[in-house]
Amino acid sequence: MTSEDGFKIAAPDGRSMSIPVAVEEGSDPYPAPENPEALRDYYDKYGYVVVRRLIPEELCQAVLAAYGREVKPYDGFLYRQPSSGRAERHVFSEHGHLLNSILNLQDLDPRSFAAFRAAGLKVFSDARLQKVVSALLGESGVLVQSMFFEGNPVTWAHQDTYYLDSTALGRLVAAWIALEDIRPGAGRFYVYPESHKIDLVRHGGDFDIAFNHERYKALILKVIDEH
Repeated sequence: MTSEDGFKIAAPDGRSMSIPVAVEEGSDPYPAPENPEALRDYYDKYGYVVVRRLIPEELCQAVLAAYGREVKPYDGFLYRQPSSGRAERHVFSEHGHLLNSILNLQDLDPRSFAAFRAAGLKVFSDARLQKVVSALLGESGVLVQSMFFEGNPVTWAHQDTYYLDSTALGRLVAAWIALEDIRPGAGRFYVYPESHKIDLVRHGGDFDIAFNHERYKALILKVIDEH
């Protein structure tokens, strides 16, 4: 349902969360990409920053068009995110959206996915995106991993550092790029501001991904509820 405050959805801990339906230009809190120091200050304080209209629409459309031509009809095996350690065939939702997302566009075979791979790399190497990444890191970035999502996999609440990070924790930056407009009720990407300041357990021991993953997921919900 909608309200004056926005679109209501259920938060991971079961509470109600309000999502804005539209951007109010006059009250938008996010700095412009032309102000790298302000971007870095916001990122350091809140753990994330939104940069609007950064990637040109034509680049986004090129990725989606190539995906529709080369990837979606493909009947073979590809590595996915989250990864089972094995390549898998496509799994679709009841509405025909890909649920097991594509892992590492840059590693796809160019003989089968030339246009999709090339379009993805154009987005990753776009000068505007690189400038923002450099502002956040204080140096040029290096691509470690990439993912392509079509359907909503309903990912559980987590801190990325539990699954993937640099040797010096916190030196890895994730960029989420919206290639199309997303309806408020479709399951948007969300971040709890300043949650990066909470010192959670790291992967290993009683919170091992392979054997005790449910304990970690339960801990995250507890932290959300307490904070």
